[in-house]
Parts: sequence; C-alpha cells; structure tokens
Amino acid sequence: MDKLLNPKCLFRSGVIQGIAFLVVICLYGLFFIYPSYRSVYRIQQAIVEQTTKNERLKVLYPVFVRSKILEQIPFEHRLPFPDRVRIGRGAISTLPGKIINIAEHNKLLLFESDFDINSLKNDSSIISMTIKLKGNLFDFRRFLIDMIAFEFFDSVENLSISSHEGPIKKFTLNLNIKIKKNGHE
Repeated sequence: MDKLLNPKCLFRSGVIQGIAFLVVICLYGLFFIYPSYRSVYRIQQAIVEQTTKNERLKVLYPVFVRSKILEQIPFEHRLPFPDRVRIGRGAISTLPGKIINIAEHNKLLLFESDFDINSLKNDSSIISMTIKLKGNLFDFRRFLIDMIAFEFFDSVENLSISSHEGPIKKFTLNLNIKIKKNGHE
C-alpha cells in the first residue's frame, strides 16, 4: 500500500493515464469527428454548386420555353423572292457594279470582289464569286437580303465574319450565281 501512495508512482501512472486519455480523444476525433466535418464540408460545396446551377437554370428556362413555343410555329419566309433565272454570260461584267451599289446602299465598304475563273468554263451553269466587305453586322444582314433578292442568285457557298475594329466587322462571302450555259438556259 505504501507503494501506491508513493508520489513518483502516482505521477508516472497519472502521466500514463493522461497520455492514454489524450490518445483516446485523438483517435475519437480522427475516426468520428473529422469524417463528419469532411462530410459537412462536402455538403456545403454541393449546396453552393446546386445554387449556382439553379441560378443558371432560372436564366435558361425561359429561353428554353420560348424556343419550344417558337418550334411549334410553322415557318414561312415572307421575303419577296423572285423566280430564279440564269444571267447571260455577257451580263456577268455588270455584276460588280450592282454589288457595289448594294454595298453602298447598305453602308458597307466593298474592298474586294473576285470571280472564280475556273467556274467560267463553257459547260458550267454556276459562277462562284468572292466578296469582301467591312461594316456593321446589321448592315451586312440587309446586304445579304438584297443579294438573295437577285433573280440569278443561287446559293451562299461560304460566309466568314471576323472582328476588325469594335462594332466594325470584316465579312468574306462566297456566292454562287446561276449563269446561262453556252448562251442557253
């Protein structure tokens, strides 16, 4: 009994019990508290992600509904397109002048207009033409509508729009124009 009341023994057993208690507390925290803390952190991240997704959906859902409504409406073009005819080979030289007039009328700067020489063969029925313009996008839209209104217009082969200076854009347009085949329709 004397040995149990010895201060050195009491101190040593107290230290051992204290260390054992701290180890048990650390293990408890490591295996029970830390995983629950990580799961709370994951839940907070999921809440933030879901909130962000819901905010995006609030913006996109009305657009989606409107697109579905527009999808149900039958489309009828209302532009007064003339019947398509072929232009005579002799009148091909007047095309650049007509295109310049349309570009000026629509406030666009025409800086290049070239015919594809390979498409001017005797047996070809379509001529390809490259047009390069500068101007505002909405003016270019009106220019395209005026070009499509030509009775000898066939199709747009290629269209590219590149940024130039602020609202001014640079447009490159390849057109196909119906021509008479060797002077025949």
